[in-house]
Amino acid sequence: KSPKGNKGKTPIAAKSADPTPEVDAGSDKASEMDSVSEAESEDEEDKPEVAAKARAKVQSTLKATGKEAYPDWKAGDPVPYAALCTTFSKIEMTSKRLEIMAHCSAFMRQVARLTPEDLQPTVLLMVGKLAADYAGIELGIGESLIMKAIGESTGRNLKIIKEDQQKIGDLGLVAAKSRQNQPTMFKPKPLTVRGVHEGLMKIATVEGQGAQGRKVDGIKKLLSSADTNLAKGQSVDITKDKGGPSEAKFIIRALEGKMRLGLADKTVQVSLAHAMVFHTVSQDNNKVPSEADLKKGEEVFKAVYNELPAYEVVVPALLKGG
Repeated sequence: KSPKGNKGKTPIAAKSADPTPEVDAGSDKASEMDSVSEAESEDEEDKPEVAAKARAKVQSTLKATGKEAYPDWKAGDPVPYAALCTTFSKIEMTSKRLEIMAHCSAFMRQVARLTPEDLQPTVLLMVGKLAADYAGIELGIGESLIMKAIGESTGRNLKIIKEDQQKIGDLGLVAAKSRQNQPTMFKPKPLTVRGVHEGLMKIATVEGQGAQGRKVDGIKKLLSSADTNLAKGQSVDITKDKGGPSEAKFIIRALEGKMRLGLADKTVQVSLAHAMVFHTVSQDNNKVPSEADLKKGEEVFKAVYNELPAYEVVVPALLKGG
């Protein structure tokens, strides 16, 4: 079985122009295997009996109250990036597609309930995109610049960063491991989903002379606010639960376009449809949607998304009941 990878059709990061030889020798082969497994997964999801099981699993999960992966934040406040990373970590720790879908649906329901305006950037970060495919917005940043940013933001020597990359084979985990050395005068504000999406967008759209330097500065800014829950001198244990819900880990993976979650685009779409059906139905005296409601929601979402494949338009429409 191949390791998980981010297999979205249009990753946040463009293909690097400076491939780094230090990456695991089998990474390209694993990536090819991952692409096949995603296609097979999406084909499976189209089977009626599989889709019915998925709805039943999601229905059971969405019925649960007070069991969110991340505690509720104050309604109307920006969604904490830590909450999304907690969901990512739960997804990373399972290979069961129905569980992955249930985790996605539950979190998107929580976002829709507390901070609906943040649902759009949440979905985009889940599918590994900054905007719709036709917008053509990609980061286009290579591993050498990412390693430079990790080194400068944590005070670690670039040579040590490269050695860690050779040993670990995952720059996200390298960043998480390095987090304890980050020098700060003042404790930064915690990251938000909205802020991370905007930060990545700025990195993607910077142009002109000195663009690479500004990209590095943008990465450093995000990393400087990552994992603020860690005590001084404390580091992320990268040997436990694959590094857990480390924000630094998932920021770097997003920059690379290698989320390593096995999260197919179609899985996110079905999960979003389920979450929105539950969100709409639950507002009517806390009712729970039936399997038929969930199926209808999938069909409506599919029809709308096929006509206009842009979450920037579809998500606001769903929230308005359109």
